[in-house]
Amino acid sequence: MLSLKQFCTRIQKYIGDDSTTTLAVIKETTNLKARELLRKGFFPWLLREKTLTLTAGTTDYVLPYDFGKPISIRQTNTPIQLRQLWVGDFDRALPDPSNHTGNPTGFMIAYQNNVLTQPSTADKVVGYQSYSQPTKTVTIYGVAGGVDRTEVLTLCAAAEVSSTNSYSKLYSISIDDSPEDSVYFRELTAATELLVLYPNNISLEYKTIRFYPKPTQANSIYMKYQAMQPWLVNDSDLFIIPNDIIDVLFHMVVEDHLAKQGDSKAAYHEQKAQNGINDLLKDVDMSWDMTPQIKYGSNRVVDQSYPFVNQ
Repeated sequence: MLSLKQFCTRIQKYIGDDSTTTLAVIKETTNLKARELLRKGFFPWLLREKTLTLTAGTTDYVLPYDFGKPISIRQTNTPIQLRQLWVGDFDRALPDPSNHTGNPTGFMIAYQNNVLTQPSTADKVVGYQSYSQPTKTVTIYGVAGGVDRTEVLTLCAAAEVSSTNSYSKLYSISIDDSPEDSVYFRELTAATELLVLYPNNISLEYKTIRFYPKPTQANSIYMKYQAMQPWLVNDSDLFIIPNDIIDVLFHMVVEDHLAKQGDSKAAYHEQKAQNGINDLLKDVDMSWDMTPQIKYGSNRVVDQSYPFVNQ
């Protein structure tokens, strides 16, 4: 797969502008257009498979970094699909779901977390750098003493710095400047790793899945999902778009840039991009069996038409 640096270098050579200002614009446009392209159809090269290991008593799990949309989620030892519940329906359909335990039959994808792990108990947050880097300002936002609080820490050199407040829940941890190397955050007492910010990341976002009812024993969940392009930041970050399709994105980004410059050649690239998209959509029709397969089961009508599984 192509890297962000390779792609942007190709764009800049084509338009004849190698300035850092234009590079920043191209990177932003590339990320936006990549997501726009992937939302145009259910392309077979976006299909992913993953097995999640459930732990007794734990309902929330971090999804893969490229997770876009679920296709099929079931327990590995049964073909029965878990039912997806939407955010608004979760509490209405399942009164006080936290008090129900058993074998998971449903799931919800709704949470965007800015930390990898929540504190195991109310505890202080410790931040530290992998080596002596420039001073950074850290902002912690979470629940301390039952109240939403924001706290600012200053990371100097490689010394550890601890928060004043003890947090039972964290909404986000962010820094004011991109690190040269990794910055780590953990609980003070349990030493559980809460977040790692890598070079060029000032914050991170994790999408989670919540199962219902709360598992009473260890189990495995098999999922198929449609991938979405993660936000590209570092030069070495890779596209999930195959190399033989990346030209479509190339024309989309060039068209956007030229159109903003009032360049008449933008129309050519717009047409090239649209022709490429039309070809991709033809492949979608050939790759998936869209023949309806509606049947009655488990006291309700279900649609087993692939990829529209029992939702």
